[in-house]
Amino acid sequence: MFMEEQGYPIEKNILYQDNMSSILLKKNRRSSAGKRNRALNIRYFFVTDQVEKGNPTIEHMPTDNMWGDYMTKPLQGEKFRKFWALIQGDQED
Repeated sequence: MFMEEQGYPIEKNILYQDNMSSILLKKNRRSSAGKRNRALNIRYFFVTDQVEKGNPTIEHMPTDNMWGDYMTKPLQGEKFRKFWALIQGDQED
């Protein structure tokens, strides 16, 4: 949406999620949700509407591979070097 407004065509949006419960919540149409999830209604229905329209698809990605961690968490050691190399355009060994 934002990138398209800036003139960049988007062919396919993929939303990566490391939480299998969240993926099941979407796929099962809340049948696996409990009463504690009522606060998520607005976000849930927005994402549900977008996924039903084909934008985006939801796919699982292991926690160790989440790129957002590099930008939002103080990583150290091997995990920091891995994401730093990816962002710099270096090939993984």
